[in-house]
Amino acid sequence: MAVPPNGIFRRSLLCLLIPLLIASPCPAETVTIRNAWISASPPVARATSGYFEIENHGHETVIIERISSPDYNRIEIHRSILSDGVARMQLQKEILVPAGSRFAFRPGGYHLMLYRNSKPLGTGESTTLTLHFSGGDTLPVTAEVRRRDDPHQH
Repeated sequence: MAVPPNGIFRRSLLCLLIPLLIASPCPAETVTIRNAWISASPPVARATSGYFEIENHGHETVIIERISSPDYNRIEIHRSILSDGVARMQLQKEILVPAGSRFAFRPGGYHLMLYRNSKPLGTGESTTLTLHFSGGDTLPVTAEVRRRDDPHQH
């Protein structure tokens, strides 16, 4: 087998390695999710709300494009706003979490709306929420069902 001259070999090796060196880590490796929970609701309720905190330890903005769960038909990202003394929810297309920052989904602010659960979930049970990031990466998160007035919430 013939060995290519040194210059060609180095260039070929660089062409193979450079994409690996500059590739960004996936969001699952650069974010931390804390305090994921879903508000307990009566079995007849059509929707409930969900919350969590995300911290981006990476060097690039991460974008949450959507969230899914095997236990809910649809999950939307909303923002509560007060307009002319009336509370309203605004559907959000995506959530940007800049590098080195935190973002919180909390009651009265940004939150998840989880629609039509496929099975009733009681207080203390949990479900999986899957965060879908731009670029196709996903991150499964366990969310516990809690009462909104639970003193153990953070």
